[in-house]
Amino acid sequence: MSNKSHNILSGEGIDDMDYVEELGLDPSLAYTPEINEAIVKRIEANNFVEYVAQGYGEEKAKAMSTELANRGRANIAEYKKKNPNKGVQ
Repeated sequence: MSNKSHNILSGEGIDDMDYVEELGLDPSLAYTPEINEAIVKRIEANNFVEYVAQGYGEEKAKAMSTELANRGRANIAEYKKKNPNKGVQ
């Protein structure tokens, strides 16, 4: 039995385990609907660290990384709405 990827780029051939390996996510998230939120949260955390390293204050870095994470969540929601039969959760 093959595993079904749930990430929004699975239709492009990106497997959930690609994200697990690239972002250092918990492997138990692969092939579950929770993978997309885990991806967003990890990227949000990485962005925060990068913004602070670039010299932004923590408050500004948090606001910027949160804004991008919210855009990511909106993109995921829009994709799921437009592609209900793709199986993305």
